[in-house]
Amino acid sequence: MQKTMKLMTTGSLFALGVGLVAMTAASDAAGATDDPDAPAVESPAAFPYGCPSGDFCIYPGPTSKGPPSNEYYYDKCYDLDNVVGVHFFVNNQTGGAKVWWYESYGCNGQASGPIYVGYGALDWTKINSIRLAE
Repeated sequence: MQKTMKLMTTGSLFALGVGLVAMTAASDAAGATDDPDAPAVESPAAFPYGCPSGDFCIYPGPTSKGPPSNEYYYDKCYDLDNVVGVHFFVNNQTGGAKVWWYESYGCNGQASGPIYVGYGALDWTKINSIRLAE
């Protein structure tokens, strides 16, 4: 079954059924300092919802409360374990990389997606693997 994408406002965070809630990523610069000699250090607060630059992150529940439970960085296939129900995600990859998801393990069969740079919530119950790729 092909998953469909639903665009919603920022105030609507939850996905109904197996739909995808996609929202435009918004990030604010954080941790700015007036000291020109201070080293440029990215703090977790500066990352969108705690997801480091270059990563795809899945959170333990339907919101971004708390740190990500799963972080993926390399462009490859990942099998998912115990990711069931609606979970918040952030695609904070760089270079236009996308995420495709599969009902099978090993990223075999028909891909659904993609998830572009941004964030939202998705019912991961039938998803058993994801592929990060440009």
